[in-house]
Amino acid sequence: MLETIALPFKILDFIGQYLFPESRKTIHKIIWKITDHPGDAFKYFQHLYKTNPKIAQDAIEKVLIDRNTGSLYSNLCYLDYASTRNEQKDREWLNTAYKNNCSKQHMLLYIEMVLAKKEEDVKKIATNILERNYAESLINRFSSKITSKGILPEDRLRQIYKKILESRTIPKKLKRNIKESFNLAGITGLKSP
Repeated sequence: MLETIALPFKILDFIGQYLFPESRKTIHKIIWKITDHPGDAFKYFQHLYKTNPKIAQDAIEKVLIDRNTGSLYSNLCYLDYASTRNEQKDREWLNTAYKNNCSKQHMLLYIEMVLAKKEEDVKKIATNILERNYAESLINRFSSKITSKGILPEDRLRQIYKKILESRTIPKKLKRNIKESFNLAGITGLKSP
C-alpha cells in the first residue's frame, strides 16, 4: 500500500535525474518518509553525504535513535564508511545497535565484516553469515500464515530424500541444497548427490 502511495514520487525521481537533479534529495526524503524502507533512507542519506557529511552523520544519529532496526543500521553505517571512512563512528553505531538489542541483528554481520581488521575475523563473520539458518527467520516472519499439520518421522524424511536422489528431473545443485537443508534440520549422514 505504501509503495503505491510512493509511486508518483518514484516516477518524479526517475524523471528528476535528468531534468532537475538538485531536487532529488528532497524527493528521496519524501519517498523514505512514506515507505519507511531502509533502501529509500539509504538513497536520501547518499544525497545528503554529497552535500555535507557532518550534517548527514548528525541526521543518521537521530534516525538510529528512533528506528532500532539492524537493516537501517547496516545500510547507514556502510554509507558512512564508504563516504567518510570513519571506522570509529561506524563501530560506535554498530555497538549501539547491539547494546539497544535492535531487531534484524543478522543484518549487522555485513558491516561487521567490512569493518573487520584481521583476516581471521573476516573468515569468522563470513562463516557466521553462511551458517546462519534463515529458515527460522522466515518461519517467524510468516508464522501467522503457517499452519502445522504434523511432523514427519525421521525415517520417512530419509525415504523422501532417497527418492529425491533417484529423481532424474531434479538438478544436482538443487539436490545438494536439499541435502544441506536436511543436515541443518539435524538429519545427517545422507548420501551426497
